[in-house]
Amino acid sequence: MWKRELVFGVFISVLFIGVASAATNSCASGSDTILGLFDRVNSHAEAGNLGTYEYGVCYSQFFGEAISGGNVRDCLDGNALVSLSAVTNAHGGAPGVAGTDVCYGDSTCSVRIGGCQSGEKMMLSLSGNDNAHLGANGAYDLKVCCDVPSIDLENFIGDQIYEKDNDGVGDGVDNCPFVANPDQRDSDEDGVGDVCDSDADNDGIPNDQDDDDDNDGIADGGDNCPLSPNPGQEDGEGDGVGDVCDNCAVDANADQADADNDGIGDSCDGKHDDGSFCPAVTSRIQLNYDCGGQAEGTSVTCEVIEEDPLSDDDIRVGADALTGTCNADGIAAIVWEITGADLAKTEEGDYDGFVITCNGRRAEPICVNPVPINTDPTSEIEGFTQGQIILIGTSVQLSHTSSDLEGPLEVLWSIDDGSLDPANKNRNSFSHTFVTAGQKTILLEVTDIHGATDTDQVSVLVIDPSVVGSPIYPFIDLPRHDEHIVSADLTVDYNAESSYILSVDGCTLTCLAGNCPPSVNPGPAACGGGELLISGARGVFSGMEFNWIFEDIGGDIAVDGFGEVSGRIGFSSPGAKTIDLTIFTATRSSSFQRVFTLLDQRQCVDGGTVWLEIVDGDVVRRHDTLTTLSCAGQNQLAGDGDDCCPNGWTCSDGTSGGIGCQLEDTLEDIDAPAQCSSYADETLCQDDPQNFAENNPLFGARDCGTTVGGENLLCSCVWHQDQCQFGKSRRTGIDPDDTLSQCVYQTELGACQTGYQTVGITATLLSGSDLECRDSEEVLPCGRPEIQLSFFGLVQLGLVFLVLAGWYIFVERRE
Repeated sequence: MWKRELVFGVFISVLFIGVASAATNSCASGSDTILGLFDRVNSHAEAGNLGTYEYGVCYSQFFGEAISGGNVRDCLDGNALVSLSAVTNAHGGAPGVAGTDVCYGDSTCSVRIGGCQSGEKMMLSLSGNDNAHLGANGAYDLKVCCDVPSIDLENFIGDQIYEKDNDGVGDGVDNCPFVANPDQRDSDEDGVGDVCDSDADNDGIPNDQDDDDDNDGIADGGDNCPLSPNPGQEDGEGDGVGDVCDNCAVDANADQADADNDGIGDSCDGKHDDGSFCPAVTSRIQLNYDCGGQAEGTSVTCEVIEEDPLSDDDIRVGADALTGTCNADGIAAIVWEITGADLAKTEEGDYDGFVITCNGRRAEPICVNPVPINTDPTSEIEGFTQGQIILIGTSVQLSHTSSDLEGPLEVLWSIDDGSLDPANKNRNSFSHTFVTAGQKTILLEVTDIHGATDTDQVSVLVIDPSVVGSPIYPFIDLPRHDEHIVSADLTVDYNAESSYILSVDGCTLTCLAGNCPPSVNPGPAACGGGELLISGARGVFSGMEFNWIFEDIGGDIAVDGFGEVSGRIGFSSPGAKTIDLTIFTATRSSSFQRVFTLLDQRQCVDGGTVWLEIVDGDVVRRHDTLTTLSCAGQNQLAGDGDDCCPNGWTCSDGTSGGIGCQLEDTLEDIDAPAQCSSYADETLCQDDPQNFAENNPLFGARDCGTTVGGENLLCSCVWHQDQCQFGKSRRTGIDPDDTLSQCVYQTELGACQTGYQTVGITATLLSGSDLECRDSEEVLPCGRPEIQLSFFGLVQLGLVFLVLAGWYIFVERRE
């Protein structure tokens, strides 16, 4: 019979998830046993792990793995479950009533009548408050209910903290963590969000008795936003819900349906979650573990597994487990750097059930993006200000405060006058002495462990007080160095207000024009060596002639004139841009150059295959648009005008197919998309009314439509040898007379497989020289990559059940 029972038990355990019993015949270890029970009901008890009773109440049974480390039986604030009249053969009662308290670990316990509160586990029950028998689970009315501190998972990629209500605000700072309220409205400023505040206006009248909860002068019964003040009752789309509290204020949705509970109504939301709590992370996450009163310095161990129906995959266990230490605030910060080796320990594509358990406490499952998204580093030179004046021969300290979330940085310094000692170029800090006068530009490039780079630039003026003169210091404040500017109309502000002209005559320094620094510190030894003040007016630019040159693919734009210190300029296309500034006086001139990147509202690069996440003008991350919802742009709403996809592709949010950029053409069109060769007429070829040139896979691969190194890269259909072909020109302007080179390409497209296709390229150079004009074979993006999940499809899982069922029938018949 035992075989039959065993098989039946295995079969049932596969089909169903059972409800844990409060007492079991044995716990994982003696230290895992909170107390022992003689029986499941009407029972006496024994303290701790004496082991003389058959049943044990096990910590791990309720909260995952057993607690390890420290004395888990020490009584801390709130961790007493019950009190016992003796060490063994004891009656029980509420803590502090029957005798000696039974305490355990980091739990917080209460004795409640009838049932436990949300989040608590019912450990056992009591027949009374004192001199009571004990029972497993709900045998008696008095329930011993316990909870443990949670583990906060903080996603460093995007600086988002995981949270229960999916409203985009982390539990640690959410004023209503269990109800979605992305606006965090708190009318009475009591720290509790209006949507879950029983007295939202803090007037002492509960909401259910208050006729005007938001105090806007309109009774709740007629208020279209009863918890959000709106005396004007604005309701743009007329759905009966006021604009200030409408989760989709641009589309009528009186039911306020929000399938994924993210605070954005379904009518406005481009994607709908399946309701499961499984936040996707990439590259790196941090766990903030609440040490629950354990001493500072206590070690915390966290293991990572990937859960599967029958066999879990060990990702970080044993010697590979994550570790941390409790700090003075009672928190252990533990970082998991997600590597390719981690993902290789589970089935390819099966990345949706990672569970992290720390000292027996289990966090919510997380999903892992199999393509890590790196966070770009931030380069920052320390200790200098733009336009700072330095005396020739003075030793200065060069250092930086650059940072990166993923790990250490490689540094590379350079100075435009070539004076940097090669031994210092990769150092974090070093001293440098300028031996020549003039404007000097210091550049720092940092590279992270994934190869992403960032640069910072500081420009200073080195003067020789012994030489009388009037050096000019030109400097472009806006755009900033290497800034990424998002502008829907492709206009950009420019400004050079930090520029100045300085008169140098021994110990007398005078600001002739512009915005000179207030002083030089330290000043020349001949002048006392202390701070040397600079006299003269500031902010006067009328004596400075500014000559601006804005390089653009549509032709350079020139702006010049006295006092032309700032303005706004429009460009014809997005891409890398260069601004040259020269400041003239009657006797001399000096120049400065600024390079930046201009993006339209789509924030697209690399032919639409990459969307740039930008914060304050800096690239934070680069997102693949072919396989993720990053194609939907900043607001994550597909189809609203800011989508980032290659030409001829459409961003899909998954509601009608895959997620990411999808080809609009049919599958047959993928193998043979319309290209320039489709035109049989020379006039149509030159006019390209169907924009077939942009359909060519080389359009993005050859950086068409951008400016690189001052050269405009123009791609179009070209009539050559009685046929229409794809061509690329390098020009200094837009006029054909400005052409540096021209190349035409014939392409032979291979089949589109898993998102890429092999393209055979035959190139013909028509004029000039171009290193890219050569025959080659390249692998370029085509259709959306296909991701196959090979682990346990429905067929395989069905076979498993059939085998188990057959085994059961066979053993049953033998019995």
